[in-house]
Amino acid sequence: MDATTAETMPEASRKHRRLWIIIAAVAVVALIIAGAFAYRHVTHSRALADCENARSQYQAAVKRLDKTRSAASQQVKATPAGDVSDAKIIQAVTNATGDEAGKGKAKPAKDSKPAIPSCPADANAGTLNGNAATTRQATGKAGKDDKAIATAAAAMNADVRKTVKAHLDKAIGDGDQLLGSTDGQVADNATRDALKTALNQAKAVQANAKASVDDQRKAIQAINDQTKAVNDSKTAKDQADQATADAANAAQAQSAPSPGQGYSGGGYTGPQHWNGGGAYRPSNGGGYRPSGGSSRPNRAPAPAAPAPAPVTPPASGGGDSFWNDLNNGATGPAIDSNGNCFARCF
Repeated sequence: MDATTAETMPEASRKHRRLWIIIAAVAVVALIIAGAFAYRHVTHSRALADCENARSQYQAAVKRLDKTRSAASQQVKATPAGDVSDAKIIQAVTNATGDEAGKGKAKPAKDSKPAIPSCPADANAGTLNGNAATTRQATGKAGKDDKAIATAAAAMNADVRKTVKAHLDKAIGDGDQLLGSTDGQVADNATRDALKTALNQAKAVQANAKASVDDQRKAIQAINDQTKAVNDSKTAKDQADQATADAANAAQAQSAPSPGQGYSGGGYTGPQHWNGGGAYRPSNGGGYRPSGGSSRPNRAPAPAAPAPAPVTPPASGGGDSFWNDLNNGATGPAIDSNGNCFARCF
């Protein structure tokens, strides 16, 4: 349309054309505004969803961490100090779980559960994206703590299995040795039978590669219980045997003669024995014995008393004179008229 035509157009047509231009401009602006609002809405929705997803992942990580920590703490509480080769192995788990000196009082490890921001629906996308990033950092920290605890607990579990297995091997070896050395040495042989049964059951656990640590511990405890029973029974028999021996020794001591027991009289003291002529003479040992008879051992001689002067009977009535001398206290040997001693011969 040239200038002439425009000049000749009716005024109404020119107004109609301007209206359409305005409408088109408004529509474009409206579209731009609508697009901006739509973009903002989508961006906000995505940010909100991302923030909420980050929180969900954090909560799952913390749940796994709590479960791992609880299991490790229980494992520490259930593990005797003697079931590990080194106390540092248990301490490593204690440090990882954050337990107080291994007492099973679980607490979160430092910064494992930091306060995380929320995801408010009225927050802008920038705020929501920042909150999501902070939450993901906390999730990563919880995951690292979980892995550290699991690694320490796995190391302790492996060491416990190895150590308890060694304890079981030793218990079986010691039990076999005790069983072999106490045959006939116990008061009640049923204790040895019970020990043998416990050893057989323990050997079955020993040969089972899938046996649990608790099964091994129970086998060890059974051997220890029966070992104590056998040792107690052996002690009881030893005490009974000793009491019997003491009673026999006491009875023998009461029946034995007193030392130094012998004949005393006639002015001298000490044991005597028969000489070949039918008279008595002193012996080097205690008691009386015929000169050719008894084999009773001689005792240590008593100190010799001074020999009294011989008493010589008269040629006649020698027997009467001997008895008279004896009655009058004579203590020397009695000699007949031929010079033979017939009484108190030394």
